[in-house]
Amino acid sequence: MIDYFEILNQPRRPWLDSQSLKVAFNQMAARRHPDVESTGDGALFIELNSAYATLRQPALRLRHLLELVQPGANAGSRVIPSGLSDVFMELAARRGGLESFLEKQSKASSPLVRALLSEERVAIRGQWKAMKSRVENAWAEAEVRLRELDAGWLAAGAAAYDPLRQLQQELAYLARWTAQIHEALVSIEL
Repeated sequence: MIDYFEILNQPRRPWLDSQSLKVAFNQMAARRHPDVESTGDGALFIELNSAYATLRQPALRLRHLLELVQPGANAGSRVIPSGLSDVFMELAARRGGLESFLEKQSKASSPLVRALLSEERVAIRGQWKAMKSRVENAWAEAEVRLRELDAGWLAAGAAAYDPLRQLQQELAYLARWTAQIHEALVSIEL
């Protein structure tokens, strides 16, 4: 398996400083870009891009780290973490309300009917913005736990793998939900 940490000269840790990671990537990419005559390397440039895309996203970075230190560790179930089940249920309910509204909006045949839907649009937008804040807060809490796990990473060894796996799943769900919320907010505005 390719070690993306090694490719970008980063330590194998749960937490990486995003700015340092970006600087390391930009420096290496500038030297290895296929258009650079003396040091260009197309295959390595592709690996650099894959490494950066993985390591800059916490959920993907944790997944990769777990695969490196404990192969097969990510083969577990994809159960929604217990602390996020209420967020999942609320998101499902919001999605149903949004789909209903979007269907009404698509059937609105006149400007008057569309104008009458504006109050409902404002209410739905507010609900989705509140959902966005809730997911952002959950993300911030997960990042705090990630930094805590990172602080004890070397000392904890294999004992950190299960909490790290759980946190990876949580971050993966939160990242997916963040994208879905963004998509919902865009669809409300269209």
